[in-house]
Amino acid sequence: MGVVLQDPVDNGPVTVASSRRGRALLAAAGLLLVAGCTARPPGSAATDVPHRSAPGVAELGCPSSARVVGDHGGAVSSVGFNIEDDLLLSGGSLDGAIRIWDVATCTQHGPALRGPDATTLYRSVFSEDGSLIAGVDVARSRIQVWDAAHGASVATLPVSGASGGLAFCNLSRLAIGVRDHIVFRDAVTGAEVAPPLGHPGKIQALAYNFNCTWLVSGSDNGTVVVWSLIHQPAERLATFTVPSAGSVVDVATTGAGDLVAAAGLDNRAISLWRMPDATPVGSPVLLPGPARSVAFSPDEQHLAAGSDDSLVLIDTITGAPLCPPAPYSSGSVAYHRTGRLAAAGTDGKVRVWENDDALTDCAAAAQAAV
Repeated sequence: MGVVLQDPVDNGPVTVASSRRGRALLAAAGLLLVAGCTARPPGSAATDVPHRSAPGVAELGCPSSARVVGDHGGAVSSVGFNIEDDLLLSGGSLDGAIRIWDVATCTQHGPALRGPDATTLYRSVFSEDGSLIAGVDVARSRIQVWDAAHGASVATLPVSGASGGLAFCNLSRLAIGVRDHIVFRDAVTGAEVAPPLGHPGKIQALAYNFNCTWLVSGSDNGTVVVWSLIHQPAERLATFTVPSAGSVVDVATTGAGDLVAAAGLDNRAISLWRMPDATPVGSPVLLPGPARSVAFSPDEQHLAAGSDDSLVLIDTITGAPLCPPAPYSSGSVAYHRTGRLAAAGTDGKVRVWENDDALTDCAAAAQAAV
């Protein structure tokens, strides 16, 4: 089954207007919601979503007035939580390091992790149980794997043509983008654990649902594919073509796989679809800069989306942005199972928001906007 979306300009990307009489849209996972915002209905005239300052929207304060968990010291291309505890990784900076942060204390947890030589890591991920960390080194066509608890190198896997997509399934199964194929390897031994899958274009992004029954892939020609892995060979459930997207550099899916999102680098658009009928949810949302990251909240009510200089939350029911983008560098975003949200990007700052803190501050912002 294939689905081709209309050009975002013709389809009318969702835009945002402010209203002094509006009220903040606050919900259980409502992080960074700025008060006084209303969304135009899908199909309205296309305009860029402007930057908007977000007074009163606070980052995690630890201790007290600190606004970041850590400073990576260079551009960050990946953030990800260890689901079982308060550890957060940031990786892909120019120094080739992966750093682990203790969110509770805002301190670095152990030494930085590096491969045999310091190189740029395009993407870094925790295994499902948090015991392993893997990073893809595109320049040297390899995957580096570490023991998360002790920081020891576990394996260096040569993967000729590694193109950037990387995702963990279960304890040690990796899905890896290799040019126009997805390969499946054991993270420790490097052994092939499933037949490869062909994909249109060079694969830039991969994401599993929570039980690894579905896999979503995105490529440099604007193609997104949803795969069912329940049986072998894997079944292609849907193919989405995002016109003018250039590279799809990030994809995400919900726990049950009923929603799929993609970030288009060149068209600056965040696209959202509902499965299994593969229908678009609302209209694509344009960010101020190239779209780089997407992540669903644990309750699946919101989609966090980021660019080099902005972060926005999108309602997954309507596909509309909840408010104008907040001015935080968010080349990568990730949710913890508790609803905690992390973002990091070109400024090297690793930021975390807590539900209760953000809701309190947004309520104050809402009152100020009336």
